[in-house]
Amino acid sequence: MKMYKSLLKRSTSILIYSLCLVFSSCSHPKESKIKFDGEWMLEAKRINVSQTDLGLYCISDTLYSIAEDACLETLGKFQIHNDTMIIKNYDRRIRDLKYIITKHTNDSLILLVNGRKREYHSRRLDYNDKLHYSRITITIGSYSPVIVKLDSSGNIQTEKRMDKTKLIKKTFKLNSEELNMIDSLFKLSCLDITNTEDWSSGYDGWRKSMKFEYNNKIRTIKTNGFTMPYRINPIFYRITKAVAERKAI
Repeated sequence: MKMYKSLLKRSTSILIYSLCLVFSSCSHPKESKIKFDGEWMLEAKRINVSQTDLGLYCISDTLYSIAEDACLETLGKFQIHNDTMIIKNYDRRIRDLKYIITKHTNDSLILLVNGRKREYHSRRLDYNDKLHYSRITITIGSYSPVIVKLDSSGNIQTEKRMDKTKLIKKTFKLNSEELNMIDSLFKLSCLDITNTEDWSSGYDGWRKSMKFEYNNKIRTIKTNGFTMPYRINPIFYRITKAVAERKAI
């Protein structure tokens, strides 16, 4: 009987202690940290926003703005207090930039910037598994251009004309990791809604272009600069990187 009472007393003490822990944790809930890592693209319906401003890119505690010319502009280090994102030392100035967070989920983000609402979606939602390319052709240069052709099987052929009679051709095949990466980037490219007009008024002796043959369509992007549309530039980088690593030019 004494042993029973002892066990009962001990069980009661454990129960009371557990209830205290539960009450304590409920009374002092932990503040959840909002995660912004990733790419946030501005919705198409945007008012009073520069057409070169495509969205925000966040990695760790640093925020960048995404420009259409494939450049990332550093906005600065940021901190989040309640519903406000504070970008410290914005644009190398003493003042801080403040964004008010009115909505944040894994897929969507709404900010108030200087009193104006900006709606974003996660770039993951841009993925379109119905996009399939049959060939991507890159042309670099004008007078003696380098031409790089990639087909859907991962075969790459490069051509460079040395003079009127000499044309150097090389071929190689991408490995599966490289091919899967380019295919994934292409499905994220939003090519159907990308502005493919010439990025310059004329060519000045140097050019860069990409022609996409996909889904029974052909689209070409041309520029005489060193940039490409933000969603297209990683494809250009991955293909030319593979060519350079094989010394195929």
